[in-house]
Amino acid sequence: MIVLDVLKNLFSRAFTVKYPEKKPGLPERFKGKHIWEEKMCIYCFQCQAQCPTKAIHIDKEKKTYTVDLGRCIFCGLCEEVCPTGAIRLGKKYELAVTKKENVVKKL
Repeated sequence: MIVLDVLKNLFSRAFTVKYPEKKPGLPERFKGKHIWEEKMCIYCFQCQAQCPTKAIHIDKEKKTYTVDLGRCIFCGLCEEVCPTGAIRLGKKYELAVTKKENVVKKL
């Protein structure tokens, strides 16, 4: 039985993708790195308040939007609660860094 499975899998097509040479196809509802439209933001702090991991910090005085991508679970709650659509999750998924401090991104 095991021998048949091995032979069957030996001659079938591969299930894996040779990343990074070939990029995987992303599902339509994929959630990647945040995109913030400063001009649309009314600084209501809803995204910061709804973030379950407290990864978002907004500074109204400096007009900055900071996301700790090391804490973010890409759930999309920030996108859902934004009344103006100023924040959305894009399709960028290659977020690897070599230093931990580079994970925090000011948008």
